[in-house]
Amino acid sequence: MENDTAITQYNMNDIEQVKLFANNLADYIKQNALSVKIKGSDYVKCEGWQYAGNCLGIMPLITELKDKAENSDTVYKYRATAILQRRKDGEIVGRGIAICSNKEPNKKTFEEYAIASMAQTRAIGKAYRNLLAWIVKLAGYAETPAEEMEEQTVQDDFAMEEIIGDIEKCKTVEELKVLYTKHKDLRINPAFMQSLKETRLKIENDGETTETAEHQQEPAQ
Repeated sequence: MENDTAITQYNMNDIEQVKLFANNLADYIKQNALSVKIKGSDYVKCEGWQYAGNCLGIMPLITELKDKAENSDTVYKYRATAILQRRKDGEIVGRGIAICSNKEPNKKTFEEYAIASMAQTRAIGKAYRNLLAWIVKLAGYAETPAEEMEEQTVQDDFAMEEIIGDIEKCKTVEELKVLYTKHKDLRINPAFMQSLKETRLKIENDGETTETAEHQQEPAQ
């Protein structure tokens, strides 16, 4: 909806109008393929959140874009800050900050401009989420923007890589038990449990090999 008359058609103080808005939003998202499925749930792309905001007279503005790559020739990393302004009076009603880097697994081939653009897109989505998550949820979608969910998934992947690296460094079963206790909330994660299992088997096998070698070196009686 691109004109001011469309913006005033919903009274957000009227529950029936809120439901109507949510239903129309759901139809718009579906008709324009503005959602993606991630881990079994449907997440709305930034364009869908912008549409919802525009219907209420709320527009995004990027206020800051910082290069965080520290003068690297191979790494692109940007942090963006977005605000939301109410069109009728300019009042700031929301804010979001996000980062994007070509160190992310699915961004390795991205050009610098694309990394900067995605950082801005994520920041805009976060700003809208802080304000409109409830209405998007009412429309039948997850309350997190797809781009933010992607960012969180990447962060989770990086964290898991570090944890698995720590597991693989363990030399004893006791060290494994300490890590398991520290991260026991990850016991539903297949990669975490598989790494624990494989490392424990390796430790036990190495122990058996060492015992056999020591036994073979014992002098004959």
